[in-house]
Amino acid sequence: MIRIDRHDARIILEHHGGRSQKYKCAEELAELSTVLLQDANQSGKIPLRSIEEEMADVYVMLEQMKILYDIADDEVEDIAIDKIARTIQRMGAEVAG
Repeated sequence: MIRIDRHDARIILEHHGGRSQKYKCAEELAELSTVLLQDANQSGKIPLRSIEEEMADVYVMLEQMKILYDIADDEVEDIAIDKIARTIQRMGAEVAG
């Protein structure tokens, strides 16, 4: 998992405020979505660095959202692990069926 300094993320969040950062998070998610769609439509012609930068922006914003909503890292990680396991299980059923 990416390690983002929680203290620094909190400073940014407190400086800009929760409402503003919620909008910023949605904006960064949209930018990542846009670059991934462009890459898919152009068969990988988007520079990898552009994708990396948008992903980094999203990671920073998600860390701020965890602080804002008082969500522990392990809470999100546990949910993600469960979702991956369910997906793998469904994939196995599709292959077997």
